[in-house]
Amino acid sequence: MEVQIISQENVKPASPTPQHLRFFKISLFDQLIVFPYASRIYFYPPTNVLDTNNKVEVLQKSLSKTLTHFYPLAGKIKDHLSIECNDEGAYFVQARINTRLQDFLTKPDLVLF
Repeated sequence: MEVQIISQENVKPASPTPQHLRFFKISLFDQLIVFPYASRIYFYPPTNVLDTNNKVEVLQKSLSKTLTHFYPLAGKIKDHLSIECNDEGAYFVQARINTRLQDFLTKPDLVLF
């Protein structure tokens, strides 16, 4: 299975994080989690309602607005105790594969993850 990267960028929050919220202390529970990073993959079948570029644009705008409310997700883990809410943004990748979703789900190539 071949993965073609169409675009990749950091999506920044729609509005900047207030200065008094620039550092977020990580709770003890969050410090105990092994993997603080969680990736998401969304699959969309071809439709005529919105073309691919419009779907990506809608997702990016939605993510940008969401990051305004969840500002630590747009920052960087500074150490094991805090997140610097620097509005760097969330990593967003648009990719295409040369197979049907049904084929992938029945025999997933887990090396991709």
